[in-house]
Amino acid sequence: MKHLVLLVVIGAVVLACTISPAQPTIPFKVIRTVAHTQGYGSGLAWENDTLWVGAAFGNVLEKYDPYDGTRIKTITAPNTKVRDLTFDGMDLWMASWYAPPTASIFTIDPITGKVLKSLVAPFTSGHSDGMAYDGATLWITDESNHIFQVHPTQWTILATLNVPAAGSFNPRGLAWDNKSHNIWAGYQSAAWIRKHNSQTGAIIEQFKSPYGNFQQGLTWDGWFLWATGGSTLKHMSQIDVTMPFMELKGSLTANTNIQFELTRADNQSGNLFVVGWSGSGTAGFPVGSKTIPLTWDDFTILGLQLVPFFSMVIDASGTATTPPFTWPNVPSGYSFWVCGVTLGTQGIVSVNEPIKYVTK
Repeated sequence: MKHLVLLVVIGAVVLACTISPAQPTIPFKVIRTVAHTQGYGSGLAWENDTLWVGAAFGNVLEKYDPYDGTRIKTITAPNTKVRDLTFDGMDLWMASWYAPPTASIFTIDPITGKVLKSLVAPFTSGHSDGMAYDGATLWITDESNHIFQVHPTQWTILATLNVPAAGSFNPRGLAWDNKSHNIWAGYQSAAWIRKHNSQTGAIIEQFKSPYGNFQQGLTWDGWFLWATGGSTLKHMSQIDVTMPFMELKGSLTANTNIQFELTRADNQSGNLFVVGWSGSGTAGFPVGSKTIPLTWDDFTILGLQLVPFFSMVIDASGTATTPPFTWPNVPSGYSFWVCGVTLGTQGIVSVNEPIKYVTK
């Protein structure tokens, strides 16, 4: 079984609402947490649907399946003061808590664990910490109120962002948001995660870290933000920073009744479709002027003839829930993706981020 598992369509959702102006502090939801073995998780990197985590007070880097929590690989880090991580499409980059002239930034072969380069930070202030890759350049923090954009081969500073890093040793981890082309930064002492304008450093929006003042590493998986925290908080959190949120009610066990729920949908208008596909979740297909990054194939099209149409209304709290329906008889460990599409009178209004589920 390779393609369509389920497609649920929810029609005729009529919403009466007023869209409120954007606020600096945004709502967020922790979708899932994935345990790791590090005593003080300090860095995260997203590599081709897998997640790397580093240990601040050790010399270990671990690679995990972020959906079932399986540890895939363990490699030795170049030193014992690991900070943030990032992946450039080929190599893993690691920052460590050293100041110039000591080498503090490394490129690592993610397959063999071999150190390919050892570099001294291109700035003289502070200690290297947060790292992110935007597809062409690196972004590095110095824990002293700066985020630097760095050319990865010439090793020169292209731009410097001055940010309001209240408290000591901030900002910490970084994540490049490839949807908005801005940069997320974590603030340990202030317990904030902030999105900064990548041109000016201005705070676009922010929310309180689920790790409080132990906030450490950040990474972006293409749709969601991931964070980790220090101390004894031995897990990584996948965070949805958009609205609304698609959630599963119940568990995906064969032949049981389940429901999908859309929360924080009070700013949506039009007809709501909740759609579920299996597959990799990486092949996109167009819907109106937008692209849904899920598999669209003949099996999906045939599935449209097999599923019920549900009529529902979003309540005053901004929540809508499908009627219960029986989950198909599929094997355990089978994965599929779910996303929401809102349709207005002029066509597609929004496409919500897909979430991957695995049957039990």
